[in-house]
Amino acid sequence: EYRSVTSFLENPNLITDIRGQEMQALHEILTTHYKLPTTIRRIECFDASHTGMVNPTVGMVTFVDGEPDKKCYRKFKIKGRVVDDLSFLEEALRRRFARLEWGKPDLLIIDGGKLQVGRARQVIRELKVKVPVVGIVKPFDDLVIPYKERFVIKRTQGPARALIQRLRDEAHRFAKAYHTKLR
Repeated sequence: EYRSVTSFLENPNLITDIRGQEMQALHEILTTHYKLPTTIRRIECFDASHTGMVNPTVGMVTFVDGEPDKKCYRKFKIKGRVVDDLSFLEEALRRRFARLEWGKPDLLIIDGGKLQVGRARQVIRELKVKVPVVGIVKPFDDLVIPYKERFVIKRTQGPARALIQRLRDEAHRFAKAYHTKLR
């Protein structure tokens, strides 16, 4: 969203306020389907990258309070023999949650739809990790939210959509950069 120079001069904390609005808007969307902590602070977003299933990678980006925390980014070179996006995601999640010293997210976002969210939920259940998982699907950056035994597709708008787009774009950029380096 465009802000004038005057807006920043009037409020030196404008970026912090905008990030807070984004996080609050996303929290409000999700609380109708999940029992969430009172606030979401740490979000991890995963995206896979490959060219014709060659040199597959998965990137994990971490946002804290709506801002990228690059020291917490992780890249995974996929080692498994099964070549499909779901297996890539599963391997990355298993490797990520084997490292509890990396901290625990309040929310996990997967760049993908029902299949990817379903696989991610299956993996974290097996690992006995309790963290809500949602997906992002194109073309409108809708959220794929598991609810009971089905999925709800929720259109995002305003501040929540801005945050989702920044997360998705950064995860995509990070995963693709690593994939390109390996290629």
